[in-house]
Amino acid sequence: MKLNLGSGPTHFDGFLNVDYDPSEGPDVLSEVDALPFEDGAADEILASHILEHVPFWSNAVQEWARVLAPGGICWVMVPDIMHIYEAAVQGGVTYLQAGEWKPVSYDYVNAAVFGGIVLGPPWNSPGHIHRQIFLGDMLERQLAPFFSTLERTKECPHREIGDLEICVKAVK
Repeated sequence: MKLNLGSGPTHFDGFLNVDYDPSEGPDVLSEVDALPFEDGAADEILASHILEHVPFWSNAVQEWARVLAPGGICWVMVPDIMHIYEAAVQGGVTYLQAGEWKPVSYDYVNAAVFGGIVLGPPWNSPGHIHRQIFLGDMLERQLAPFFSTLERTKECPHREIGDLEICVKAVK
């Protein structure tokens, strides 16, 4: 079994798409810190831009490790706040949004830090607010107690990893 946690509208073939919001049409309706799966049930987890939405004291990462089988892979992507800030300062860096290239601005930095609070409707709902940020090795430190191997990477078989995000391949 493969899980796409916090799938929102982005559904991947071959994955069970898990989200707390029924309007996103998930295969499984669930919070990411209380998954309805048995221990070791998943071979792979994709957690793309979901961890920043749960409080840092949440047991989400521990829960992901619980449902992941030994040797399983958990791909975790979060906004890279330092690179986003540097891109805004340097200028000229762009990101793709709804098919349009837009400049990385200080507004974008604030949106990366705070999420929906800055973006306004419809993004200011509780599920779109960022509750933690990631700088340096903060993501690896959060994952380390639960996974045997961590590798920061720009290679993910399921989606392209941009310069403004951090991706860690965590193996249980």
